[in-house]
Amino acid sequence: MANISLRPVVESDRDQLREWRNLPHVRKFMFTDHVIGPEEHAAWFAKALTRDDAKYWIIEVDGQGVGMASVIRIDRANQHCSWGFYIAEQSATGKGVGTFVDQWIIRYVFDTLGLNKLHGEVIGDNPIMRIHEKLGMRRDGCLRQHIFRDGKFLDLHMVSILRDDWENWLAETEMSQQFWEQYDREIAEIRAKMGPRSTSGFDTADLDGQ
Repeated sequence: MANISLRPVVESDRDQLREWRNLPHVRKFMFTDHVIGPEEHAAWFAKALTRDDAKYWIIEVDGQGVGMASVIRIDRANQHCSWGFYIAEQSATGKGVGTFVDQWIIRYVFDTLGLNKLHGEVIGDNPIMRIHEKLGMRRDGCLRQHIFRDGKFLDLHMVSILRDDWENWLAETEMSQQFWEQYDREIAEIRAKMGPRSTSGFDTADLDGQ
């Protein structure tokens, strides 16, 4: 079984993050899909490391970086935040990284930050949506034909999970062997559809620029 973990982003990660972010299979799931230049990335990175309303992590599998996760726009007054992640390295495919990151972020937001709501957006018919829904996330709405990409319009789906949703999900599924067997089957189907490429979770790994 792979050893999956998250660690804070540090200065030495700057160039690697730009390389990952510019990969075609990562860019296609972002609001902005242009190739990011060194100056643009440097400006974003400098801001990212000093933000009070955001946290950034490198996703590691067996000690090797494979992608990035973020919690952004942390609103302590209203007790909610946004988030996203991407898995850039194909070596991480099929190891349950997306599911691990989903649960890790949810627990961090509710248990560590003490917030009430985690929300995000998913572009088009990204099959990763099924994973999020299996973990208790709900679709709040849809902005129809909101993104124009590769000559066609794509919907933008609004999704979220509340603290109560998560606690109820845990109570219903933690001891259910049948649930986890079905979950494993559905995840295998999703991976088969996505093929041997890296995947993104919520499409907006950073709603404020990258």
